[in-house]
Parts: sequence; structure tokens; C-alpha cells
Amino acid sequence: MPVIPSGIEPFVITAPLTSGDLGEPSSSVKKDTKRVFDFITDERHLTAEDLLKSVNERIDTWQTEQDRQEAEKAASPRSRGSFNRLRSSRKLREKEAEEALVNSEYEQAKALLEQNEAKLEVLGHRCRLFRLAQKNLTEDEEWTLASSHFGIDTYYRREEDGTLSLKLEGEMTDLPLFEQVAVLKEVDLHYKWAPFCSSSMTVADLDKLDTVGWFMIGLSSFGLARDGCFRVIGCDNIHEDGSFVLAGQGIRDVKPGAPQPVDTYLCDDPIVEELPIPPHPSRRGADRMTIRKFDGIVKVLSPSSAVLKLVANIDPNISFLPQSLLEFIMKQVCGLVLAKLQSAAKKVVKNPVTNEHAKRMREEEDFYKRWLMAKFEAVCELKGWEMPPVKAFELTEEQLAHERTHSRVHADNVRRGVTFSDSSPQANSGDDSAPEDDVMSEVSELTSRSGLSWKRPLRTFTRNREEKRVKQKEKEIHEIRVIAARRIVPKEMSPAQRDRLDQLRGAQARRAMEGGDGNDEFDHQSSAAGSFGPGGMVIDMDRRSLSEKVTDRLRAHGTRKRFFVMTLCLSLFFILVNPDLLRAAVAFILPPASGSADNTSEQLEKGKRTWWSPILGTTGFLFYLLLCTIMHFATCDIALVYAYDALELGSKSGKEVRKYYSDNVRIVMAGMSFGIYALSVGKAISRIVLSFSVAGTFAVYISSSDWLLMAWKQILEMSGGTIES
Repeated sequence: MPVIPSGIEPFVITAPLTSGDLGEPSSSVKKDTKRVFDFITDERHLTAEDLLKSVNERIDTWQTEQDRQEAEKAASPRSRGSFNRLRSSRKLREKEAEEALVNSEYEQAKALLEQNEAKLEVLGHRCRLFRLAQKNLTEDEEWTLASSHFGIDTYYRREEDGTLSLKLEGEMTDLPLFEQVAVLKEVDLHYKWAPFCSSSMTVADLDKLDTVGWFMIGLSSFGLARDGCFRVIGCDNIHEDGSFVLAGQGIRDVKPGAPQPVDTYLCDDPIVEELPIPPHPSRRGADRMTIRKFDGIVKVLSPSSAVLKLVANIDPNISFLPQSLLEFIMKQVCGLVLAKLQSAAKKVVKNPVTNEHAKRMREEEDFYKRWLMAKFEAVCELKGWEMPPVKAFELTEEQLAHERTHSRVHADNVRRGVTFSDSSPQANSGDDSAPEDDVMSEVSELTSRSGLSWKRPLRTFTRNREEKRVKQKEKEIHEIRVIAARRIVPKEMSPAQRDRLDQLRGAQARRAMEGGDGNDEFDHQSSAAGSFGPGGMVIDMDRRSLSEKVTDRLRAHGTRKRFFVMTLCLSLFFILVNPDLLRAAVAFILPPASGSADNTSEQLEKGKRTWWSPILGTTGFLFYLLLCTIMHFATCDIALVYAYDALELGSKSGKEVRKYYSDNVRIVMAGMSFGIYALSVGKAISRIVLSFSVAGTFAVYISSSDWLLMAWKQILEMSGGTIES
């Protein structure tokens, strides 16, 4: 149903009154005057204005003739006798009767125009906007091509007041026009297809093609959002030039000192003051954009193809970004609007059962089926086209039942594209419209929340995205469960089937009493799952590997136990890699007795003279390195298990994921730890080999040189050694 706030007179949707009428003047001025208002009712404003001009010209001509005749009568009065003689003429009486009838018709037409002077004034304002829109959209000389993406050309033009206007042009093919009109008209659903649009709402439906809407775009979770409130009107001009014209303008969005729009009729209309216009966003990072004007025209080429052109002059009011950067982004991104529009219209055709636009078309049959479809059928008949089927109105009983089930499942969804934490605004229509204060409070809440949680944008964005995914998944699961529940409902069995079921149950009971004889499949499965103990008792066997057992055991640790284990592992590893600290701690706790140092020195001197001392020292050092390696592997492995389990992915992972960790990640960690050990041992061996090689080479070189040998002897004598030593 249309959204009609309280205090606004509702409009009536009737079948088209001017189907097949091309607007040509007729011989009857009174009939043409009535046709003018019929054209206005059918939203054919330009045709109504052209016919009104013809009616006014004829009325002016008639009025001029009447004034002339009255002046002649006043200037040349006739005598009574001559007047009676003229009255006696039969032809003159017939002429006077015809003139009286014509005069009466003109007077009635003039009175009808005077009675509806307010409607005609509105018609003049609207036709002025539509003529200007046609001029902006059809002239190509002043526009400069900026980009071309998705088959859509984007042009720009600098206006006289310094603002930037953008023009989008693209041809839509293999797509019924009926669905395109539905996607454009339903402002409530713009958030489902418009780029960067997070919320949208229809503030009021003032007429069939006169809508006041509101939307919010940007990234509100990151503290950047812009909303906009606009009014758009439409004109059906398909019979005349095969086009459909749109004209729109923002409401209460011009900043102080900013250039004013050229024509402010739509935003200065007195009826706008009676509407619940949403207030400006008040949170930091949010503001209202200025929509000076936007025009659109749909040039119909066939029932499934058209050329769509849009012209918009919009200022996003983002002062902290350079104006040149904003204009560049707008030039490159605005082409997405038409691409998304085409995609949304195609979805209506592909899914006419549960698509939101298709459901809205069925809910508002007065507009779509009785008025808009009738106009489309008349145009197709006039131009000799075949009207394509509107799939949203051609559903079977089974599809309608599925649609009702889908509607019940999603009954909590509000009509508008706006969600609130404490309330769910409903559609305003007719006598059931919500009070203006309620609507204002709901929209005020949303606009005040537009900059919510900008202090922690990343966390809020992640949480909101996760909540949306969870809700979507729950809805899908619920739908699948409903379908599955219908499928698994047992069918009523026949008497023969019941007898057969009783026989199978009796045979199963007998096999159970006989201890499993004849049930080889069960015995095989049981033996595979476990072994048999005394008395035929099945004993479950733990077939997990040692690595899996260790992983499961570590995952079972609590917070305190994990803290204790990690502290112990880090302490032991730190002590192992710093043995001097351990030696100092032992010396501090257990001070050596007197004379023990001398004894220890003597024992060490004796040990140096034994042949097994180097072997024992080397073996002890290798064992020490191995112990450090094992401690490094244990510390890293335990830390990884704890860290992986602390993540949300690890806490929700199943047996297969943990088995993958045990079989692969632990092997890689062990390879890294023992690789460090092998690298250390190899480095030591390499240094020993290199030292012996250098020493041997040096000794050979010295022995081959006499003067070096003499110098070496003097050095040894001074140090108290010999060459043999």
C-alpha cells in the first residue's frame, strides 16, 4: 500500500483514462478540457499542457469574438421593428441556437478551468521541470566524457554556479521495462541494490508518480555516512515520443552560503512542510548531502530494451577531502548505479516468488496491475509490440504457497529498509498511518546512530558483519528444516506394509536374542569399532595416535593450568640456554666449603690428563644441546596448541582439523627445532675441521721455511716450550 502520512489527502488509483489517446485537439472545447484533467490523472503532464494550450487559445479566440460582438451591438443599436423582423427568420433562429450552444460549451469549459486553477498551476510547475529535464538529457554539446564502465558512459559538466553535474547513459537490453519501473519506484528497497546504500525509506507517496524518499549511504560503521532526502515526480510521455521522464530535487539540504538550485518548486511546495522529513544526522562523521537536482529519462526502444539517462547535481558535503578527489571518485563510481539497477531488475525476473520487488508488486496490485500494466499493454498495442509476461503475476498455486511460507518465516522484517533496536516501523497507508511523531522519532534514532561506534570502527564492523552472517545462516537453516520436515513426514502405510513391518521387527528381535547369529554386518561393524572381552562385552579401543592424545590433553587444560605450564616451560628453557645463571644460583644457595675449590682445581688438572675427558665433554655438550632442542620444541608446540585453541576457529574446529594439526603442524615444528640442533652441531664440526686444516697447513708451511722455523724456536724458548711440545 502507498505510504501516506497523517494529514495528507490520499489519492485514488483507477484504471487509465486516456489509453490510446494521442492528445490531438477535437472539435469540442468542453471535451478537450475534461481530457486535460484525464491526462493529469494518468500522469501525462506534457500532453495535458499541450492540449491545455490549445483549449486556452480557443477560449481566448472565442472571448475576443464575444467582446467584439458585444461592442458592435453597443455601437449600432437596432430598432424594435427591425429586430422583430430578424427574429422571424428561421435560419437566423437556428444560427442563434447553435451560437448559444457553442457559447454555453465555452462558458462551461472556462468555468471548469477556473474551478481547477490550483491543479493547472501545479501542472505548469511540473511541466517546467519536465521540459528542463528533457533539455538537459537530450543535449550532448556541453557534456564531457569522463569514463565508460559496464556499458555505461559517464559525462560531467561544470555549471554556472561552479557546481558539478554528472550524466549517466546506458542501454538496457533483454530486460522487461515493467520490472525496471518497479525497481526505480520502490524507494524502500533501494538499499538492496543501490551501491553503498545501507538504509532507505519512503517518507510519503503524494501521488502515483510523486514520492518523497530518504536514504543513507557510506560506511557508517567507520564513522563516515551521508543521508539524503528527496522528492521525485514522473511523467508518462511514451505515447508522444516513447519516453518516461523523471525530475527530482533534495529537501532541506542546502547549506548556508551554498549555491541555490535554479528551480525550487519541489522543495518549496507547501505540502512538504506537512511531511515528517527526517532531521539531519547529528553524530560525528555524518551529514546530509545536497541534492540540487536530478533528472532521468527512459527512452523505450522495445518491450525489453530501453536507453536510460540520468543527470544529477549532488554535493556530498565532505569538507575534509579535496573537492577534486571527490569529483574524480563520483565520475568513476556513479556508473555503478545503472549497472546495479539492471542487476536488480534481472533478479525480479529470475526469482518472481520470493524476490522483495516481486512481492511488493503483488502487494500493490492497484498500481502495478490495474494502472501500470494497463498502460504498458496500451502502448504495446499502439506500437504493435508483444507485451512480455510479468512473471510476478503469473505464479502457480504451489509457488504462491511457497511465497506465503517464506513470508511467515521472514515476518519480522520491516517494510522499510530501516532497522531500529527498540522499534519496528510499519508501513504508513491510508487510515492506519502512524503518527508523525512516531515516524520522526524512529528516523531520528537512525540518523543519530549513523555515526555510532566510530571510536572502534574495526571491531564494530567485524561484529556487525558476523551478526548478519549468523542471522542469515539461521534463516537458511530454518527454511531447510521446514522443507525437510515436510519431506520426512511418514506416509500412511497400507495393511500389507504394516504386516511386513511387524515381520521385520520380529526377525530383528529374534536375532538379538540369539546373540547376533545371522547378523554378519553388525558383527563386522562391532569388531571394527572395538574388541570383545569376557562374556561377549564390547570394549571400546582408543585408536588415537600419541600426537592426537597429546593435543586433546593440552586442549583440555584450564586457564590456570595453561598459565602454570607455559611459565614452567619458559623458565626451564631460559635456564637451559643460560647455564651460568643456574651455576650462580646453586653457588648462592649452597656455598662451597673451605678447600673445596683447591680440590676441585686439582681434580680438573688430573682430568685434563685423562684420554677420555675430551670425549666425555663433547658427549655432555651434545646431550645439553639435545635437551635445549627438546625443550624448545615442547615450549613452541604447547604455545601453538594453546594459541590455536584460544582462537574462535580453533574452539569450533572438529576432530579432522585437530588431526591435521597433530599430523602436520607438529611435524613441521619438530623439524624446525631439530633443524636448529643439526645446524649447531654441524657448525661446531665445521669449525673443528677448519681449525685442524688451517693448523696443519700452517705447520707444513713453517717446516718448509728455515727462518720461520728459527723464529718459531725463539718464541717457544721465550715461552718455555720446545718444538716437540
